[in-house]
Amino acid sequence: MLPMLAKRIDELPAGQTWIFEPKWDGFRTLIFRDRDEILIQSRDAKSLNRYFPELLEPLNAQLPARCVLDGEITLSQRTMGSTSRNCSFGFIQPPRG
Repeated sequence: MLPMLAKRIDELPAGQTWIFEPKWDGFRTLIFRDRDEILIQSRDAKSLNRYFPELLEPLNAQLPARCVLDGEITLSQRTMGSTSRNCSFGFIQPPRG
């Protein structure tokens, strides 16, 4: 299963039925939980579990026993603590080119 991808548009749609949210810099993920098994999957269907082992326990504690969650893993300044590193995933993303 692949997530829906955002699309760039020139202007916001008109009407009162639309809801918008900011695009954060992070990892778009699908999280699959099947009882004791959790898979954090990238939008190109690769496992991200090794990059985010600290999320497995909280996800196990908070998600229903069987579910799929579509979302984005982001960092906040609070998450980063007092380090001088910018709130970016660049430190684990391989260079593209």
